[in-house]
Amino acid sequence: MSKPIITTDTPVAQPAKVRGPSHTLSILVNNEPGVLMRICQVFSRRAFNIDSLVVSEGRNANFSRMTIGISGDPQGLDQIIKQVSKLIDVIHCFEHTSEHAVTKEMVLIKIKCSPEDRSQALQITEHFGGKTVDLTPASMIVMITGDSPKVDAAVASIVEASSELLPVLVVGAPLAHGNRLLNCAVVVHRGEVLGVAPKSYLPNYREFYEKRHFAPGDDRRGATVTIA
Repeated sequence: MSKPIITTDTPVAQPAKVRGPSHTLSILVNNEPGVLMRICQVFSRRAFNIDSLVVSEGRNANFSRMTIGISGDPQGLDQIIKQVSKLIDVIHCFEHTSEHAVTKEMVLIKIKCSPEDRSQALQITEHFGGKTVDLTPASMIVMITGDSPKVDAAVASIVEASSELLPVLVVGAPLAHGNRLLNCAVVVHRGEVLGVAPKSYLPNYREFYEKRHFAPGDDRRGATVTIA
């Protein structure tokens, strides 16, 4: 289900969009600036949505591997693969089918809570096989991995448990907006998504920001975006 939000933290009513089935593409590229932007433009022109994105340097530092989850009209998938393969700095592009791939998602959730309110969050994290990666007197960060239904259920449980607490901040939310891929975080409070915040607003922003692949998003105040 899509939930429309704007960067002014004011929810906007908008009908949910119906998207096609999901596909996972593996793309080997030269490790150069601007490659991801050109690939995203191909998806945009063909009305494909980016559902997930992982980029990592290969064993050879001259190359990077992109694993991109997309959704859209399956009849246009072959054309997408052919067009991406023809781009400058793209070595090859192919689809990972469910029969030949193991798919896992990972989410980091920062929960603002006192030590007295921490027990319920720890119980939920343990129930979903997650673990605590950071703990302070005022907050905690948990990491949960698994398939999409498991991760969605875990986030929903923590959101429900946070209805009477301070905001929950879910990091790791790259959002495609126009021809840019914005490096953002999602703010949840009392069971509702309040808004999208550029990661540059976070204290530990420099720890996970990669300028080659993401735009900071701090120049998009008031712009409307949609997250899935």
